[in-house]
Amino acid sequence: MQPKIKMLATLLLPLISLTTVNATENTIKLGYEGFYSHLNGFKKGNYKNIDLRFNLAGEKQYQCKIQQGKIVTEKSTYPIVLAKDGAILLPFDKQLKTDRAVVELSVNEGDQQSCHLGVSIEASVRRDNDYGAILSELDRVFSDFAGFPMKYFRPKLSGLTLVAQADLKWHASNGEIISLKATQAHHYFLPKALIEQGGQLIGPVDKIRPAM
Repeated sequence: MQPKIKMLATLLLPLISLTTVNATENTIKLGYEGFYSHLNGFKKGNYKNIDLRFNLAGEKQYQCKIQQGKIVTEKSTYPIVLAKDGAILLPFDKQLKTDRAVVELSVNEGDQQSCHLGVSIEASVRRDNDYGAILSELDRVFSDFAGFPMKYFRPKLSGLTLVAQADLKWHASNGEIISLKATQAHHYFLPKALIEQGGQLIGPVDKIRPAM
């Protein structure tokens, strides 16, 4: 059974034929060309604060965890690097596209029947994040990738979701210290209005994601 290829609804990135080549009992095989199309379009945008990420997920927690991955061509095999959260880190390589490379992902036996591939975006986490620049660039990403006519109907960014291990606060430009609201465990909402008014985040973050 082929895995489902799913786009996270809030991201509005176009799904460009991430074709399933074949599937065995515990291996999902996807054409590299579809990944390359996403990476190429993203590279053309020259985004400085945003990363494109591919994730394999299932209907239940811990399902579809990638055990290992590799890129296979007719003549060579290359290991795939996985991020700590399981994101698939692929090279941007036109030669792999030309060689019709296949991305092979090994999961627990039976999981591939309910797996889907998510394409998402996150902001790069730096020591001194410019949250205004991040918000502006995320808005540009959504506009660039939405296409016509969806760019006129796409959801508006309401702010940023910050993933952190401890409570976060915002030091506003007027001197006020504001505790950020937790939307779920370790997830905090930084409203667009606070970012636009200016200020500085108090506390380290692990991930920065768009909030719609």
